[in-house]
Amino acid sequence: MKKYILTLILFSLTFIAYCQVPQGMSYQAVAYNNSGAIVTTPISLRISILETATGTPIYTETHSTTPNLQGVYSLNIGQGTTVTGTFSTINWGNNTKFLKVEMDVANGTNYTLVGTNQLMSVPYALYSQNSNSSNSIVTVKNIYDLRNFQDFNPDIDDATIYVQGYNSPSDGGGGTFIFKNYNRMFWNNTTINYQNYTPSEPYEDGGIYIDSNNETIKGKGIWIRQFNGEIDVRFYGAFGHSEDCTQKIQSAIDYAALSVGDVTDRKYGANKSNIVFIPNGSYKVRQLMLKKGITIKGSSKLNTSIGPSTDDDEPLIIIDKSWVSDVHISDISFTGSNGINIPNGHKSCFYISAQQKDSKDGAGLWDSSFKNINITRFKGTSMYFEGGTGATSINYKRVNQFIVFEGVYVESVGDLKQDNNYHALQIVGLNAQFSFNNCRFDGGPHLFGASDHVPTYTVKGRNVYIGVFKEGDFAAPTNINFNTCTFQHGIIGIDIVSADNINIFGCWFENFERAITVNGGIKESKSINIMNSAFGRSAGQFGDNNIYKNTGAVIVYAKAQINVLNNLHNNYGIGNERTHFIRLETNQSSGEFYENLGANTFGNSFAKGAQEDSEIRYSSGIGKTIDVNLIPTSEIKTENAKLVYLLNNSGNTKKVDEITSLISAGELICIRSDMGLINFKETKNISLGNMLDPITGNQGELTLNIGGIAIFVKSDDGQYRETYNLISYKNRE
Repeated sequence: MKKYILTLILFSLTFIAYCQVPQGMSYQAVAYNNSGAIVTTPISLRISILETATGTPIYTETHSTTPNLQGVYSLNIGQGTTVTGTFSTINWGNNTKFLKVEMDVANGTNYTLVGTNQLMSVPYALYSQNSNSSNSIVTVKNIYDLRNFQDFNPDIDDATIYVQGYNSPSDGGGGTFIFKNYNRMFWNNTTINYQNYTPSEPYEDGGIYIDSNNETIKGKGIWIRQFNGEIDVRFYGAFGHSEDCTQKIQSAIDYAALSVGDVTDRKYGANKSNIVFIPNGSYKVRQLMLKKGITIKGSSKLNTSIGPSTDDDEPLIIIDKSWVSDVHISDISFTGSNGINIPNGHKSCFYISAQQKDSKDGAGLWDSSFKNINITRFKGTSMYFEGGTGATSINYKRVNQFIVFEGVYVESVGDLKQDNNYHALQIVGLNAQFSFNNCRFDGGPHLFGASDHVPTYTVKGRNVYIGVFKEGDFAAPTNINFNTCTFQHGIIGIDIVSADNINIFGCWFENFERAITVNGGIKESKSINIMNSAFGRSAGQFGDNNIYKNTGAVIVYAKAQINVLNNLHNNYGIGNERTHFIRLETNQSSGEFYENLGANTFGNSFAKGAQEDSEIRYSSGIGKTIDVNLIPTSEIKTENAKLVYLLNNSGNTKKVDEITSLISAGELICIRSDMGLINFKETKNISLGNMLDPITGNQGELTLNIGGIAIFVKSDDGQYRETYNLISYKNRE
């Protein structure tokens, strides 16, 4: 038997410049005859690929070539004359592979075995082409290397790449990516009419979808990150090193909104992840837009901070221009810059406006929550909610509602004045069903890094404002609830203007000139309920230049109906002048009380002040005063008031045969004549028990002299559906 010596010089993958998978392996060797002499004449070879060393070939081909003067010859395995099998269909990832070489130095077909050797490695392009690509994972260092990776065939290969990090290995922004060809992206979903994506204009967001830098690959598909659960902002290269991360975090928010949106609008599909996670760090942004269905959470409000990258008047957080719902934000601190570089600027944190003029179907934030959040150092309003203001139908579609706040600390530290529009919290226009639980609203005790919780400046402004936006507006907030909240440091803790059903339950107020003010200046405020709360140092000169000097009061109201029940004031007012627990506001120009719709008080307790004349339990203006001479009929309207003072300076007896009020059946109303004679007649809805008038002697009448008091109980029977039954009276001697 002849024996030929065949020396392998090089065995490698042939790379072709235009990104096609090479169907061949470069093979180079030196040919020797049986005597060991170099062969330089034409030779023939038979090359076979086997899966075992002695098995049947799965592919065989022949070559004819002429070695050079040194006996060196070259050929491409896979590009010879095929005998059996198909080279392009070999599954290089399935089982081991062996190379069998046979040669005839006479260039005939009388082949003699040269040798059979295992292929210890196979080039990636051949391996991935005809193997399970999920088992074919190449590792690169960062997203830059992923963009530049091109060792695969984009026409037939869904390549898999593991990226060690976004910028560098182990920085948290890496992960596994699969290349998806546009034409094969939705091949197994024939029921959905997906949007046609133009390869020349690929969509990428810098985190989940990564486009190739190679122009040929770029036009054929996109790299898609594979992940489960949260959308980590590190996927987008945001690492909390105080650099501007606006676009990176916004891209994560956009992907979250895309994932829960209409499936026909999802570019390249989406994995339905809607939680954006922001790890420990200090992140700077110009402005972020919240979108429907997203959740944003940090690691904790002590360790995850978001603040402005620029000092301007644009708010830090806004909402999309359409109707937005199901937004949840938690475990983050939002830290402003106090507007140091913009002396006249007022940068807000959250600016949630439903007043989107280009939205015909309404706008606003619904069914959302804010939990475990700190908002500090913003010179403008820290949290601002604006709803529709007019009476038109479109304004009723512009509303913020069904929003829960838990463990939210809001601070206002701007250069505020009593009559400005910047507060820790401001709710104006059509807003409804807000619930604040265990929240805190401060007038700014941490300005410019104060080391303790005591203000380093004169406290100004109102911590919370709830009401209409401006004169002439119609819609106002309603059903706003504060449960176990804290209000500290300012002139006014909560200022309510022309709003309804505001409930303050189990709260704490400290260091105010006026803890709560309620005003119906634009439209009456009704059902303002202040219950089971405690007040300390909340009726004294604690603000700027003693604006309310000598008129301090815990609760001040005008043109409003309030219920003040079971509260405690456990500290004294400041100053020697008399302070009040409840006080009806007076018109500064006339000095007279504003209209009183009724103050219902019950079960309140008080501590005595430092001075005898500082007894905080003193109240004024709770009763409703009615000048009966200004009433053209014999009816008196008492609204919600339960204590009514009647004035009659005509010199004649004023007759009253009808009482109307807004109190409920079973409640009592006390009526006193403060001036002149008042005669009640049993002709309409007043029931006197057919008594004899103690002054006139007439039956079915009661005349009160100056200082006389009559107490009635309301019932819901009788011709007028409401009847006022006399239960007792007392005239002055």
